[in-house]
Amino acid sequence: MAWAEERSFGLLRWLPTGEIWRGVLIVLLLDAGTYIWHRRNHALPALWQFHRLHHAGREMNVTMANRFHLGEIFLSSTLRIPLLALLGARIKEVAIYDTMLFAVVQFQHANIGLPEGLDRALRCVIATPHLHKVHHSVVRAEADSNYSSLFSWWDRVFRTFRLSSDPRRIVFGVDDKR
Repeated sequence: MAWAEERSFGLLRWLPTGEIWRGVLIVLLLDAGTYIWHRRNHALPALWQFHRLHHAGREMNVTMANRFHLGEIFLSSTLRIPLLALLGARIKEVAIYDTMLFAVVQFQHANIGLPEGLDRALRCVIATPHLHKVHHSVVRAEADSNYSSLFSWWDRVFRTFRLSSDPRRIVFGVDDKR
């Protein structure tokens, strides 16, 4: 990021936007990138071998939010560097996105159930525990849905949105037939 800053490199440095709109664009583009990365982790067998560790837990709790294979962490971090440079993201913008992402990811992995009305309202914007529980289902069609990490609308846009009539009945884990 310092390299891009020193050279005024990056797509968003060339747009005539104010600081707030620039920050909003960075957050949206980073989250779209996170959605695409997550979806690729499910679609590509080599990436799934790393990502499956995150899905292997048999009960939903906050520890799942932090359980990732070192290989996945290395790859996602390494591939994120060119994206940050291409966008011209600043450290403070990445910090804002990462803070928002961290908070929502911890929340969505929590072993809680919100009142239906509150969950419905929140899931218009963010990925809620109800949505993410479906994603951790042992049923592949359910696990291959709801890839959004922060903003839930990516699943609607890319047609990967799926609800469960009763998230309490979801069986969590990995089906090794993949």
